Amino acid sequence: MLATRTQPMVAIIIPSHNEPDEAIVRSICSAQNQEYDAFQVWVADDLNQASVRTLTESHGCHYASTNNRGRAKAGNLNDLLERLSGVKYIVVLDVGDLLYPNFLKETIALLEGDEELAFVQARSLPGNTDAIQESLGMRHDLPAGKLRRRLSEVLFGNRYQLCTGSAFIIRRSMLDQIGGFPWQSVADDYLLTLLVHEHGGQSVRSSEVLAQVPYAEGLWNFLMQQVRWMIGSMQVLSMLVLSKVTLRSRFTIARMTLTHFFESLNLISIALPLLFLLFGPHSDHVVWLSLLAATIVLTVGARVVCAISRRQTFWWLTVYSTLAAWPLAKGFLSFVSNRWGQKFRKTNKEKERSSERPNERILLGPLVTYLVAYVLSVTYFAWNFPGLLRGIGPYVVLLLLWVLYNLVAIVHSMLICGNASKAASAHTKF
Repeated sequence: MLATRTQPMVAIIIPSHNEPDEAIVRSICSAQNQEYDAFQVWVADDLNQASVRTLTESHGCHYASTNNRGRAKAGNLNDLLERLSGVKYIVVLDVGDLLYPNFLKETIALLEGDEELAFVQARSLPGNTDAIQESLGMRHDLPAGKLRRRLSEVLFGNRYQLCTGSAFIIRRSMLDQIGGFPWQSVADDYLLTLLVHEHGGQSVRSSEVLAQVPYAEGLWNFLMQQVRWMIGSMQVLSMLVLSKVTLRSRFTIARMTLTHFFESLNLISIALPLLFLLFGPHSDHVVWLSLLAATIVLTVGARVVCAISRRQTFWWLTVYSTLAAWPLAKGFLSFVSNRWGQKFRKTNKEKERSSERPNERILLGPLVTYLVAYVLSVTYFAWNFPGLLRGIGPYVVLLLLWVLYNLVAIVHSMLICGNASKAASAHTKF
């Protein structure tokens, strides 16, 4: 389609890397069904698959065989970007994600009406439940309420919103200024936000839902996606320290990176009862026990904040923290040992039909370790309970409640892992 006097040309790019055909078709159809005239739909395939080319061209879209140069999704996008001309705006849509028909009409109206805006991130719904929600019998989360949205705008402003990597539209001129889509971090969307703000661009999130962005498929994929986000957010946070951006931009980016950083430290709060095995029932350890008690209070408070930020229940956050504690801690150690040597891992949003599907049972090892440690702690408490109460009673009661609470979370998490593994095995056999 050609750009008109009133409608600038837009390229909707769907980066593909060994994706299921049905998912590609869904994304293509949603991109084509726009209440807008001047746009092109491209599928950028960095594996040069003949089947993807045939599928793309059969739906009347442009196909591009790309070379990602070892830079994953960003390299894929940049290779196609070098070939595009006469395009004012670029839309990135991950395979499996869907654009609503009014996406282009609404987002371009915002960009055309404000030259300071560099990109618009669509507000989205998942359309499915994540692995933990599904196990808890919850429905998917809803968009943020007006009060929460207003509070966020007051604290962080509405002009410095984060890019989430899909279902967003950005000026081609801004991409040229920042050197294309950034690839240096595994959280390329957070880094894109930082670079845009460094170059004086601003960003907003649409006021209404304009896209559907599903959660990762399966418990293992969901948790590995969280690990990637945590490592990437720490990479971006290290760059944010020396970055010249506004205070509100710093707050917006730091809020998400610090959230992931806190979640990576959950292993500490889970391992707190082990310290009781070292302390014993002596009152001269009150200072240390006070510190542990304060840590528990801060942990509970932080989980409440994270639950609100993620629009989830407190129990969801508790189960998530228990399941993700070991993978996130490993990811954090990996970041510390090799900050920029992390590899980008594609998130699967479709039910895999391969026998190579990761087995969620590997999460049971850390959970069993937690369980044994907690049982020993409870046994220790029961054996020394009278003496502990006489010496440091208030601290013992608080920490014992913490032990029992997390013991329930561990058992629940083990049941979730077992059920997820059975479901994955049944799907693979099917």
